[in-house]
Amino acid sequence: MRSTWNSGRSPSQRANATYVLIGVLAVAFLLTWLPGVGAQFNAAVAYNPRGFQFWQLFTYPLDVAGTGAIGFLFLCWWLYILGTFLEGSLGSYGLMLAFWGSALLASVLMTVGAALGIRMAVVPGIGLPVAALTVLWGARNQSSIVHLFLLIPIAGKWLASITAFIVVISYGMQSPLMGVLAGLPLLLMWLYGTNRIGALRYGDVPSVSAAQEKKRETKEFDKFMDKVKEREHERAEKERLRKMFEESISDEEEKK
Repeated sequence: MRSTWNSGRSPSQRANATYVLIGVLAVAFLLTWLPGVGAQFNAAVAYNPRGFQFWQLFTYPLDVAGTGAIGFLFLCWWLYILGTFLEGSLGSYGLMLAFWGSALLASVLMTVGAALGIRMAVVPGIGLPVAALTVLWGARNQSSIVHLFLLIPIAGKWLASITAFIVVISYGMQSPLMGVLAGLPLLLMWLYGTNRIGALRYGDVPSVSAAQEKKRETKEFDKFMDKVKEREHERAEKERLRKMFEESISDEEEKK
């Protein structure tokens, strides 16, 4: 994935919170593999709608036991891509707020839905806040191209749409309304990323994608070439008129 955005700071300065977030998830993943400790850790952080502690509404993203080793590596790689872009413009606190805030909002909404009798097919997991960051990135890079599985090219806006669709369908398998509740934080991220939440704005100018930058450069080059051709045409026309004038003078002298 490539973006032309640049905050003017070095990658290490932009990605502090990204590294911390990945490190915390890595520790959580390693703890799940420790005999005895892993089961206790998962029970402490995982969300269970039938009975949970209030902090589990916030800590459930740390339950990464079900991702598997390969899945977890992909998760960290994707978080690095998202984090290094978003943290550069949101800042470290902003990135953490986007991740944990979207996680908390989703779990609270789904808990309220479950209390109202709406069936929950899938309990909240790490996929929800990651999906929220993906939608936010897509909102800011709507024309940028990312390659799914390193093979399939897809624009940022379609990646955000597909991500939101998967979340709504997955969590709404037993009740569509539960899927809607799970998808509301993603909608909020899209509105925030496109500056549609009143005074709460991501930034004054959306990021320019590589495709948009290339299109702009091509347009400017075409304008330059048009001016060059126009000047060449003017010079050729002046030269033609000069020759006509000289020939007319020569003809008059011959007649004399």
